[in-house]
Amino acid sequence: MPRRTPYDREILLLALPALGALAAEPLYLLADTAIVGHLGTPQLAALALASTLLTGLATFCNFLTYGVTAQVARLSGA
Repeated sequence: MPRRTPYDREILLLALPALGALAAEPLYLLADTAIVGHLGTPQLAALALASTLLTGLATFCNFLTYGVTAQVARLSGA
């Protein structure tokens, strides 16, 4: 088992909010589906399209965030 470093706590404190943000987006979509599902089939179909677009946009933004983070850290002197 790897030994713990002094940075483990700091990494955890940074990672938990990020994990919460990543988990929140699908939960919002689930809540939207539960609410709009009571309105009817056309509304639910429109939500499905909007949810697909929103998920695609969020995935693309996360991809950019992960891809740029290392470059910004290097340019900042890390």
